[in-house]
Amino acid sequence: MSKQATTKRRASRSPSEDAPASKRRVDSERIRERGAPSDKELAPIFRTPAEPVHTSSPIEDRESTFVGRIYPITSAKDAEYTLANLNTGADHNMAAWRTLSLKPGRTGLAGPDDFRVESASRDDGEQWGGKRILGIMEKEGVSDALVVVSRWYGGVLLGPVRFTHIEDCAREVCHFFKSYEEVEELIARLTALDDELAEVRALLAASSEEGPSNTTAGGTTSPVPAGDTTTPKALPDAAGSSGTALHVSPTKRPASYDRLLKAKPPNVGTAQRLVKAREKAVSSVRALLRR
Repeated sequence: MSKQATTKRRASRSPSEDAPASKRRVDSERIRERGAPSDKELAPIFRTPAEPVHTSSPIEDRESTFVGRIYPITSAKDAEYTLANLNTGADHNMAAWRTLSLKPGRTGLAGPDDFRVESASRDDGEQWGGKRILGIMEKEGVSDALVVVSRWYGGVLLGPVRFTHIEDCAREVCHFFKSYEEVEELIARLTALDDELAEVRALLAASSEEGPSNTTAGGTTSPVPAGDTTTPKALPDAAGSSGTALHVSPTKRPASYDRLLKAKPPNVGTAQRLVKAREKAVSSVRALLRR
């Protein structure tokens, strides 16, 4: 084997292979003592870059194009990781992020004073761009989010109007994010109400087995007081109307709820109406239980 081939082969080895036997033995002992890497240590290696919750409509002005994106985050590390893995191809990726966290020693039960907001921004070559984005996030009250406004420079200086474009992109994604978060909270409320409705229906069915009962058109039984010859009304279903109850799995969110989030913008009004309907259905069944 030639000297050049030997050198190339050695260069391809890991440092531990070329280490003396005593050094390799010490390294092995350290690995055994330390154990295998934890899931937390491996997570950054295999982590998939985050997808934006929303991408703004592009703004074009004299060959320059501006586009905003917003990402959900929980820490500055999340923001840094997302920024490190951006692949927009833009000339400038201005960014700002805000996170909400508990103050040391606080529980959150005392209200807003228990929390602190951490924020930062970066210009990426577009002076003051990051601060303009952060200003919009503060005005809109958006936290636990990273906003990135990308600019593809067209060769023409735009002057101060560029800040208007940056802010407009940031404002659009912030508005979307607020609606998205509100719908997520409403879906959580809907899921809880579905579970409660299933529970009270089960109690009503169980109570009907203890005495005379009639079966509704939807297959749900309701107790009939002694001497009462009237036909009971059908129990309200999960949508708040009479009829067959909606089957709700406690571990799987109904697909219709996901569609509320996929709407553009997220359908806050529909989610609110569904919550009211569920509350009415639960109240109606509880009223039957009290009879």
